[in-house]
Amino acid sequence: MNKIFKHNLLWLLIFLSFTVGQTLDEMKSTIKQNNYSASYVIPSSSGISMAVNVWGEVRAPGQYLIPYSINLDIVSLLSQAGGPTANAKLSKVILLRETDEAGEQQKIIVDLKEFTKTGDRSRLPTLQPNDTIIILPTFWNRVKSGTAWVDILYRFATIYLLITRY
Repeated sequence: MNKIFKHNLLWLLIFLSFTVGQTLDEMKSTIKQNNYSASYVIPSSSGISMAVNVWGEVRAPGQYLIPYSINLDIVSLLSQAGGPTANAKLSKVILLRETDEAGEQQKIIVDLKEFTKTGDRSRLPTLQPNDTIIILPTFWNRVKSGTAWVDILYRFATIYLLITRY
Protein backbone atom coordinates (compact mmCIF):
# COMPACT_ATOMS: atom_id res chain seq x y z
CA MET A 1 0.00 0.00 0.00
CA ASN A 2 2.85 2.34 0.80
CA LYS A 3 4.41 1.89 -2.68
CA ILE A 4 1.09 2.56 -4.42
CA PHE A 5 0.58 5.72 -2.38
CA LYS A 6 4.08 7.01 -3.23
CA HIS A 7 3.60 6.11 -6.89
CA ASN A 8 0.25 7.96 -7.09
CA LEU A 9 1.66 10.94 -5.20
CA LEU A 10 4.56 11.13 -7.68
CA TRP A 11 2.18 11.12 -10.65
CA LEU A 12 0.00 13.75 -8.99
CA LEU A 13 3.01 16.02 -8.43
CA ILE A 14 4.13 15.58 -12.04
CA PHE A 15 0.64 16.39 -13.29
CA LEU A 16 0.39 19.46 -11.07
CA SER A 17 3.80 20.71 -12.15
CA PHE A 18 2.75 20.65 -15.80
CA THR A 19 -0.58 22.32 -15.03
CA VAL A 20 0.93 25.03 -12.86
CA GLY A 21 3.80 25.53 -15.31
CA GLN A 22 1.36 26.08 -18.15
CA THR A 23 -0.61 28.56 -16.08
CA LEU A 24 2.56 30.46 -15.14
CA ASP A 25 3.62 30.59 -18.80
CA GLU A 26 0.23 31.98 -19.75
CA MET A 27 0.52 34.58 -16.99
CA LYS A 28 4.02 35.58 -18.14
CA SER A 29 2.83 36.06 -21.72
CA THR A 30 -0.08 38.18 -20.50
CA ILE A 31 2.26 40.35 -18.44
CA LYS A 32 4.61 40.76 -21.43
CA GLN A 33 1.69 41.87 -23.59
CA ASN A 34 0.44 44.37 -21.03
CA ASN A 35 3.27 45.39 -18.73
CA TYR A 36 1.13 48.04 -17.07
CA SER A 37 -1.09 45.33 -15.58
CA ALA A 38 1.88 44.14 -13.53
CA SER A 39 1.70 47.44 -11.65
CA TYR A 40 -0.90 46.11 -9.26
CA VAL A 41 -0.48 43.43 -6.63
CA ILE A 42 -3.41 41.70 -4.93
CA PRO A 43 -2.41 40.46 -1.48
CA SER A 44 -4.96 38.36 0.36
CA SER A 45 -6.02 40.68 3.16
CA SER A 46 -5.47 44.33 2.24
CA GLY A 47 -6.92 44.51 -1.28
CA ILE A 48 -5.17 45.90 -4.33
CA SER A 49 -1.74 47.44 -3.82
CA MET A 50 0.57 49.27 -6.19
CA ALA A 51 4.34 49.33 -6.36
CA VAL A 52 6.15 52.66 -5.99
CA ASN A 53 9.95 53.06 -6.07
CA VAL A 54 11.99 55.38 -3.86
CA TRP A 55 15.61 56.07 -4.85
CA GLY A 56 18.37 58.31 -3.61
CA GLU A 57 18.85 60.24 -0.42
CA VAL A 58 16.34 58.54 1.89
CA ARG A 59 17.04 56.35 4.88
CA ALA A 60 15.43 53.22 3.40
CA PRO A 61 15.30 53.33 -0.41
CA GLY A 62 13.48 50.56 -2.23
CA GLN A 63 10.16 49.47 -3.63
CA TYR A 64 7.08 49.98 -1.50
CA LEU A 65 3.68 48.33 -1.89
CA ILE A 66 1.01 50.84 -0.94
CA PRO A 67 -2.77 50.41 -0.96
CA TYR A 68 -4.31 51.61 -4.21
CA SER A 69 -7.50 52.70 -2.48
CA ILE A 70 -5.92 55.63 -0.64
CA ASN A 71 -4.55 58.81 -2.20
CA LEU A 72 -1.00 58.70 -0.89
CA ASP A 73 1.30 61.64 -1.60
CA ILE A 74 5.10 61.86 -1.75
CA VAL A 75 5.52 63.07 1.83
CA SER A 76 3.61 60.10 3.25
CA LEU A 77 5.66 57.64 1.20
CA LEU A 78 8.95 59.29 2.15
CA SER A 79 7.88 59.02 5.77
CA GLN A 80 7.47 55.27 5.28
CA ALA A 81 10.96 55.22 3.75
CA GLY A 82 12.43 56.76 6.90
CA GLY A 83 12.47 60.32 5.60
CA PRO A 84 15.16 62.15 3.63
CA THR A 85 18.78 62.14 4.72
CA ALA A 86 20.67 65.28 5.67
CA ASN A 87 22.23 65.28 2.18
CA ALA A 88 18.88 65.35 0.33
CA LYS A 89 18.07 68.12 -2.12
CA LEU A 90 14.43 68.73 -1.26
CA SER A 91 13.88 71.65 -3.62
CA LYS A 92 13.95 69.42 -6.74
CA VAL A 93 12.54 65.97 -6.00
CA ILE A 94 12.00 64.08 -9.25
CA LEU A 95 8.85 62.03 -9.81
CA LEU A 96 8.99 59.77 -12.86
CA ARG A 97 5.54 58.59 -13.94
CA GLU A 98 4.53 56.14 -16.63
CA THR A 99 1.86 57.88 -18.68
CA ASP A 100 0.72 54.95 -20.83
CA GLU A 101 1.23 51.27 -21.48
CA ALA A 102 4.03 51.92 -23.98
CA GLY A 103 6.31 53.00 -21.14
CA GLU A 104 6.29 56.73 -21.91
CA GLN A 105 7.47 58.65 -18.86
CA GLN A 106 6.59 62.04 -17.52
CA LYS A 107 9.07 63.91 -15.32
CA ILE A 108 7.51 65.97 -12.53
CA ILE A 109 9.63 68.21 -10.30
CA VAL A 110 8.27 68.58 -6.76
CA ASP A 111 9.49 71.24 -4.31
CA LEU A 112 9.40 69.60 -0.90
CA LYS A 113 11.36 72.47 0.60
CA GLU A 114 8.37 74.70 -0.07
CA PHE A 115 6.13 72.09 1.55
CA THR A 116 8.27 72.11 4.71
CA LYS A 117 7.80 75.88 4.93
CA THR A 118 4.05 76.04 4.24
CA GLY A 119 2.70 72.57 5.03
CA ASP A 120 0.40 72.88 2.00
CA ARG A 121 -0.32 69.39 0.62
CA SER A 122 -2.48 70.66 -2.25
CA ARG A 123 0.56 71.04 -4.53
CA LEU A 124 1.83 67.52 -3.89
CA PRO A 125 0.90 64.98 -6.59
CA THR A 126 -0.77 61.75 -5.49
CA LEU A 127 1.11 58.59 -6.32
CA GLN A 128 0.21 56.23 -9.14
CA PRO A 129 1.39 52.70 -9.99
CA ASN A 130 5.05 52.39 -11.02
CA ASP A 131 5.92 55.94 -9.93
CA THR A 132 9.59 56.40 -9.13
CA ILE A 133 10.67 59.09 -6.69
CA ILE A 134 14.30 60.19 -6.96
CA ILE A 135 15.89 62.42 -4.33
CA LEU A 136 19.28 63.67 -5.44
CA PRO A 137 22.07 64.81 -3.11
CA THR A 138 22.77 68.49 -2.64
CA PHE A 139 25.40 70.24 -4.76
CA TRP A 140 27.95 70.39 -1.92
CA ASN A 141 27.49 66.73 -1.13
CA ARG A 142 28.17 65.83 -4.78
CA VAL A 143 31.26 68.06 -4.79
CA LYS A 144 32.46 66.50 -1.56
CA SER A 145 32.03 62.94 -2.81
CA GLY A 146 33.42 63.82 -6.24
CA THR A 147 36.66 65.23 -4.84
CA ALA A 148 37.57 62.27 -2.67
CA TRP A 149 39.96 61.09 -5.36
CA VAL A 150 41.83 64.42 -5.09
CA ASP A 151 42.45 63.76 -1.39
CA ILE A 152 43.75 60.24 -2.17
CA LEU A 153 46.00 61.59 -4.93
CA TYR A 154 47.34 64.26 -2.56
CA ARG A 155 48.20 61.62 0.06
CA PHE A 156 50.04 59.46 -2.48
CA ALA A 157 51.96 62.50 -3.74
CA THR A 158 52.93 63.40 -0.18
CA ILE A 159 54.14 59.84 0.52
CA TYR A 160 56.08 59.80 -2.76
CA LEU A 161 57.78 63.12 -1.98
CA LEU A 162 58.68 61.99 1.54
CA ILE A 163 60.21 58.74 0.21
CA THR A 164 62.19 60.42 -2.58
CA ARG A 165 63.57 63.19 -0.35
CA TYR A 166 64.73 60.93 2.47
